[in-house]
Amino acid sequence: MIIRNARPEDIPAVLELWRQFWTPQPFESNLQKKIEKEPDMVLVAEDHGNIIGTVIGGFDLWWSWIYRVAVDQKSQRRGIGILLLKEIQERFKARGINSAGLIVSPENKAMLSLLRKFAYREHKEGHYGIKF
Repeated sequence: MIIRNARPEDIPAVLELWRQFWTPQPFESNLQKKIEKEPDMVLVAEDHGNIIGTVIGGFDLWWSWIYRVAVDQKSQRRGIGILLLKEIQERFKARGINSAGLIVSPENKAMLSLLRKFAYREHKEGHYGIKF
């Protein structure tokens, strides 16, 4: 299993993975632009040629955010989410960014457990953040 920058040809597999967790959203049409503009901020976990995980980092010069942390349901509990979060945090640090936030549904117990491993703190219901 490797963590790498997403490529435009990964988009169908990424969207298929996301359907396990989220309904289609209009902003997903921007995924190719994001990959082309900031390839180091759209990461996939690949195992034997299959996309089994994703994470996206975003920074608007004011706030940094982590989006679309997803690990294929059949591949969970293998540490893939940990590796994805570690890698995106390292890439933020390389850009001089020292904190990040994300929004998590209170029902997403697996993600909340993952965030506790990284010492993310809840700031208000569903909003979490960390300083690196």
